[in-house]
Amino acid sequence: MLSSFSLIVWGLLILLILIGYAFYRAVKDRKKRMLLPSRRR
Repeated sequence: MLSSFSLIVWGLLILLILIGYAFYRAVKDRKKRMLLPSRRR
């Protein structure tokens, strides 16, 4: 029971980290896209 619970917790933690990393990359990419046109002008 305890091992299965810890497995679920670790799975959720890994999922959260992956989602957070993906979101961070998307935000960074969006910022780069927003900054590039202003520099060209």
